[in-house]
Amino acid sequence: MNPNVNLSRMLEDQVVLITRAERHQASLRTAIEARSGAWVSLPLIDIVRLSDAELQQARNRIQQLDRYDIIVFVSQNAARIGAELIADYWPQMPVKQRFIAFGKGTAALLAKTLNAEVDFPADGSDSEAVLRLPALNDVSGRRVLILRGIGGREHLAETLSHRGASIEYGELYRRMVEQHDGWIVAAELRSRGLSAVTVHSGESLTALNRLVRDHMGELVNVPLVVPSDRVASRAQEMGFLRVHNAGGVSDEMMVAALEKSIRAETKQAD
Repeated sequence: MNPNVNLSRMLEDQVVLITRAERHQASLRTAIEARSGAWVSLPLIDIVRLSDAELQQARNRIQQLDRYDIIVFVSQNAARIGAELIADYWPQMPVKQRFIAFGKGTAALLAKTLNAEVDFPADGSDSEAVLRLPALNDVSGRRVLILRGIGGREHLAETLSHRGASIEYGELYRRMVEQHDGWIVAAELRSRGLSAVTVHSGESLTALNRLVRDHMGELVNVPLVVPSDRVASRAQEMGFLRVHNAGGVSDEMMVAALEKSIRAETKQAD
């Protein structure tokens, strides 16, 4: 690869499949286009806010927000819904709580909506990166509220429990698998000549694997960009052959991994 190649055009003539929820694709689409790439949208997971009845447990815990030492928001969805509920009960924020976010985007959303300082890891946006934060090193005797969707981030809770923290959840949304006609989708994707695929969660990977297994086995040979070691391991167990770990879900990390995968493919072809 010529070292003088402008990396802003690294995705030129490349077509990237984006599988995250439709409402969260815009910024990644823009980032790909800015690098002269093209994208195809296939949302595999939708995010659905829980009903008022289902939110009652989270409401109860947020009403007692001042009982917790640390509040963790695992995603922008958790930040958006959680901040809305917090605003309902806390027009003035309680003091001495530490807010922690998975990723820069989630932290920025919280800082704006809650007018609060928010910690986030600079070196990733997965559980491992969050657990490296100094604020989570010495948590013995601390009460931690994790705001999340239904299920997920068990490694975070288990590790903090082992460090002596008391963990409670506030569940705010569920992930729903989008329904697609596999034959039609496969025909469309084949016609586009995909260069790479992005998934942002284990749930999206599971849905993608179902499509691959039933309708489009050749996708196991297409570079697959994932957000964490955990998802990368699962992808390899499923048979995907060219897995690239972005180290987080931010657009910057995903695009950097896309560019790296394209460089690797180009070098291999040469």
